[in-house]
Formats: sequence, structure tokens, C-alpha cells
Amino acid sequence: MTERKTEREKDREKKIDRQKDRQRETDRERQTERQTERERDRDRQRERDRQRQTDRQIEAETGRDRQRETERDREREITFVSAGLHLLGIYYYFLCKHK
Repeated sequence: MTERKTEREKDREKKIDRQKDRQRETDRERQTERQTERERDRDRQRERDRQRQTDRQIEAETGRDRQRETERDREREITFVSAGLHLLGIYYYFLCKHK
């Protein structure tokens, strides 16, 4: 009877060992999954940061382009007004000279 009991105890220990092994394996798998998920999260965050940086650069370039266009428009206006004033001066000169 003691031999049977020891057999039962051995079987029980084996069963407990298998359960522990399964639990360890499950724990390892969960840990691996968590690690993988953390890496994915980091990758997503890096991609979002990269996209934000790209968007900021595009906005900055667009702003600079608008500023350049505004400056060119002002220069054109100044040139146009200067030319108009010059022509007005010539017209006035001839008007006064031929009176």
C-alpha cells in the first residue's frame, strides 16, 4: 500500500510539475506578448513624432513661401507706384512746359 501511495504521490508531483511548466510557458508567452506590444507602441509613437515633425517642417516652409510671396507682392506694388509717379511727373513736366 505504501508503494501505491508513493506511486500516487509521484503521479501527483508529475502533474504539479506539468502544471508549473505550463504556467511558466504561459507566463513567458504573456511576457513576450507584452514586450512585443510595448515595441509596437514605441514604433507607433516614433512614427507619430516623425509625422508631427514633418508636418511642422511643411507648415514652416509654407509659411516662409507665403512670406516670400507677400514680400514679392509688396515689391511689385512699390515698383508699380514708383513707375506711376514717374510717369505722372513726366506728364506734369510736359504740361507745364507747353502752357
